Amino acid sequence: MNTDYLKMRAHFYPREAERRVRLRLDELAEVWKCSSKQAKRKLKKLDEDGICSCVPGRGRGHCSEIRFRTGFQDDLNAAIRHSLLAKNMERLMHILQLPCPKQWNGQLLRPVQELLGLQAPDPITDVLQALATLPVTNLDPAQASITYDLMLVPLIGDTLLRYDAARDRLLPHLAAA
Repeated sequence: MNTDYLKMRAHFYPREAERRVRLRLDELAEVWKCSSKQAKRKLKKLDEDGICSCVPGRGRGHCSEIRFRTGFQDDLNAAIRHSLLAKNMERLMHILQLPCPKQWNGQLLRPVQELLGLQAPDPITDVLQALATLPVTNLDPAQASITYDLMLVPLIGDTLLRYDAARDRLLPHLAAA
């Protein structure tokens, strides 16, 4: 799914009725950050690809009408699934940042949660899950020297000692006192 198309759908969704929206090309050009001529070319390409159709306004200053073939929520779900299958996390994050109705968030995020293995935690236990894009160089507590690795060491496993900054001393954590 084209990211420009999704950006257009998200922007004009509040004005959409029955999968149709009336707009001026200069409005669309502003959303896409391009010229009106380029916006017209992009619309023509979307029409050729069968994603939507455009009925131009008659005469200068009249609104054009864009007719969408599918619902916006269906398009978002398809784009999220496609990004997950292609492992394109940058595109996925872009899609998830689009303005969409808040009531869709649960359904839209479900495939992402499945990919990451997120589940409803047991009320007794705490579960930390994070996306990391930096390479982990060393998780040996004695050898870790990079800030990122040092942050991960106590998150992955409990340490034998913990530092008490108030008293400036090490206290037993897992180690017997």
